[in-house]
Amino acid sequence: MKRVVRLGSFETNSSSTHSLSIVTKEEYAAWENGELFFSNDEERLITESEVKELYEKELKEEPDTDFEEFREDNFQTYDEYWDEEYLEIFTQEHKTKSGDEIVVFGKYGQDG
Repeated sequence: MKRVVRLGSFETNSSSTHSLSIVTKEEYAAWENGELFFSNDEERLITESEVKELYEKELKEEPDTDFEEFREDNFQTYDEYWDEEYLEIFTQEHKTKSGDEIVVFGKYGQDG
């Protein structure tokens, strides 16, 4: 059996969902303002130019891929991420001992 480890993610064998992301306060604000997208696969925030680069790669494999459909299937805006029907959601701001301001957010529970 092949084991896959994704950078920055925590996974269990249970049927429940646990998602935890940690970003700087500035990154979180940029996401709120529509400047960043949440990558569903990588569970991190990325720029629109990164989304477009990934789309260009996808076009080589799937030439009929529509950009907006690709974006909606793989990357979420701030509002799309928090529009959650089944899972509990959380967000909390923290200041580290070194003075960095971070935001911790995620989802947990059983998906539908």
